[in-house]
Amino acid sequence: MKRLPLVLAILCIMLLSLAPVPVRGQSNGSAVLAAEADSAAGDFVVALESDVTGLDAAVVQDAASLLVTTQIYDTLVVYRPSDSFPMPGLAQSWSVSADGLTGPSTCGQESAFMTALR
Repeated sequence: MKRLPLVLAILCIMLLSLAPVPVRGQSNGSAVLAAEADSAAGDFVVALESDVTGLDAAVVQDAASLLVTTQIYDTLVVYRPSDSFPMPGLAQSWSVSADGLTGPSTCGQESAFMTALR
């Protein structure tokens, strides 16, 4: 019996935390959830199990960052999910030199590359 008021208070707090939050600038009295309010402001909201550590696809090693960078950047080669066999991405074809150190590739006409070197 002594715990009933505490349990009811906790339940009320939990229910209030799920209530819709009004978005600033809306005059018609409508409300959206807080996550929708962020995306309504132009932000892209995504839920991942860990934080993204960077967006440099050549450097990141954690799963969350790799997942995000593959959504941002196209790569020359992609890997088949079933067995990690390399398949063409931007590269239409490629070859490997006899020493195994270089691999020239042929890309489509629509491909454009940017570099930070000037």
